[in-house]
Amino acid sequence: MKTLYWTTVIAGVLTAGCRAEPRAHIGVVVSGSVETAARIAAEDYCEDGVIALRFSPVSGAQPVQEAVAAADHYADDPDIWIVVGHANSGASIAAARIYEPAGLPQLAPTTTAPAYSEVGENMFRLVPDDRVQARFLARIIQRDTGAFVVAYVNDDYGRALLAELGRALGAAPPSIAFSDNVDADDVAPLADHIISASPRRLVWLGRMYPLSELLPRLRQSIPGLQLIGSDGIDAPRLTTNTDGEYTGVRFVRMVDPTAPGEAIERVRTRLTTAGMATGGEALLVYDAVGLACQALADGARSRSAVRSYLNSLGHKREAFTGATGAVVFDSTHSVPREPYLGVITTAGSVTLPRDSIR
Repeated sequence: MKTLYWTTVIAGVLTAGCRAEPRAHIGVVVSGSVETAARIAAEDYCEDGVIALRFSPVSGAQPVQEAVAAADHYADDPDIWIVVGHANSGASIAAARIYEPAGLPQLAPTTTAPAYSEVGENMFRLVPDDRVQARFLARIIQRDTGAFVVAYVNDDYGRALLAELGRALGAAPPSIAFSDNVDADDVAPLADHIISASPRRLVWLGRMYPLSELLPRLRQSIPGLQLIGSDGIDAPRLTTNTDGEYTGVRFVRMVDPTAPGEAIERVRTRLTTAGMATGGEALLVYDAVGLACQALADGARSRSAVRSYLNSLGHKREAFTGATGAVVFDSTHSVPREPYLGVITTAGSVTLPRDSIR
């Protein structure tokens, strides 16, 4: 199937207030649910001018074949100087292998697999890799009591996080693999596998689907089951909890969307006005596009110049300060962040104080 691409130009005219040249474009490959956050960021960081965002249409799951199609298109286009995306580790790694030989910087908002950083010098991300998340999850697992089982999505994200969790725990945890494209007919067998393990706790290293289909079955068979999810389930469907189906679920948050502060409150208001729920992914996409715009506005005029700009943050120039805080890349081109633990209540999501989980 042929993938279509288009350019979206944010309203306005190029002026001295935004010094990015018209030929400088940002490729954007994010889930449709957070595309609005990317557009808002471009408006906010180039409000006096024009910044061109080229969106690649992708499905919610962003399979590898879609990532490769988008990456091939952007890598061959000399007007693309940086790409924001992709939405998951498998897609980001597949795309990175195309961007790297083309010298095209990639700024991944939420990719956590350690292998992403290993592709080359053009890969950057706004979150730490899974070694950080695994240590965080291990502390929670070791602090709680009761038998547990780990269910992990059998892709780059789930396998890497499971391996790092085993290292953090000092032994491979009991685990059950599942496919990210599991359909409704496959949910019952997956539930049976988990139920047969008789856990009191389920550690979910995956995304919202099929958890949304699975959880009612598990709770019916295992009353009082505790569930803790990785950052992959930090999505609006979870945190709004309109039917109360996720009450009690705990999950990893790379950023706290409920944090106080003028900058994040302004973005929350912008997103709410646009009809978007304010979740971690939306905030990270907003900051990624904002940073890409800022690099162009500050004079980066080539792919290599954009890479140098990102490397200079916090060293030769001030850190970029976005809605989620200061952005400075470490030696792995990751932003070092200490995760948070979110909890779903009947009133929505709550972020626990870090001191409460140490």
